[in-house]
Amino acid sequence: MYEGLTRDEARLAYPDLWQQDITRQWDIGPPGGESIQTVFERVAAGLATLENDFAGRNVVLVAHGFVAKVIRALLTGLSWDAFFRYALKNGQAEHYTFMQGLMRDFGRPSASCDRRACRPRS
Repeated sequence: MYEGLTRDEARLAYPDLWQQDITRQWDIGPPGGESIQTVFERVAAGLATLENDFAGRNVVLVAHGFVAKVIRALLTGLSWDAFFRYALKNGQAEHYTFMQGLMRDFGRPSASCDRRACRPRS
């Protein structure tokens, strides 16, 4: 939704969504877009398929920034706060050794969290 826009441009172009802090809402997505929860579920299903279909083999996975953040969170147990601070640089590569059962349940953030202090539910 805000791709290619500066923070000021996004705030001016989408004031209602900016007010809702829509890119930090777990189960609400922007109009025509996915919620963070939906992206996590979709990426987790894809990683499970890779784990089952390519066990013991090398796999190269190419993804855009947000999906790369989700992969990192699922595979490393990244906290909710760290999830939003983490960013891959353009063309940056990450290496993971994918062992059976490595994928973690990121979980839904607690209802009382805000973007400055939020941790996944256990």
